[in-house]
Amino acid sequence: MVKIGSAYAVTNKRVILKTGVISRRAVDLVLAKCEGLHIKQSVLGRIFGFGTITVTTGGVTSSYPFIADPLAFRREINTQIG
Repeated sequence: MVKIGSAYAVTNKRVILKTGVISRRAVDLVLAKCEGLHIKQSVLGRIFGFGTITVTTGGVTSSYPFIADPLAFRREINTQIG
């Protein structure tokens, strides 16, 4: 994890994304409704192993910057989806 106060988890049914220390933003995404997952990494992101993940579910798009090892995160989501 790169950001302080952030937690990201993938279970067999959901993707849980929580960010913030003082104000909290939490999203619980059902894997079955996950339509798209986009990863963006800058040159520094590739060197230091972080990036931005954009998730689309039901026409709603949410972006989460500074995710540690975003390719592993996407791989875990794809593994759980099947």
